[in-house]
Amino acid sequence: MGFLPYGNGLHYDSDAGRRPLVHTLVADGTLPTTHCTDDGVGLVYRGTELVEAVAELPGKGAYVVRCEGESTVEERIEPRRLPSPVSS
Repeated sequence: MGFLPYGNGLHYDSDAGRRPLVHTLVADGTLPTTHCTDDGVGLVYRGTELVEAVAELPGKGAYVVRCEGESTVEERIEPRRLPSPVSS
């Protein structure tokens, strides 16, 4: 869709090859700075600015992967836990 100027990596925790692939593609310039999410995590943007991550399960995370010089840096974003649905 191309609305955001970032790469996107889903299933960051459940696909064993995803994290190293994202790091490689960011390091070699194939992907720009990339926002990644574990299963059950969503990202909230205001315009093109990432403002928070939200999660339905504990222990999940979101990450920003960027290139610094010749290294790839991964920054964890702790998601805000969404309230559990109330059963009726």
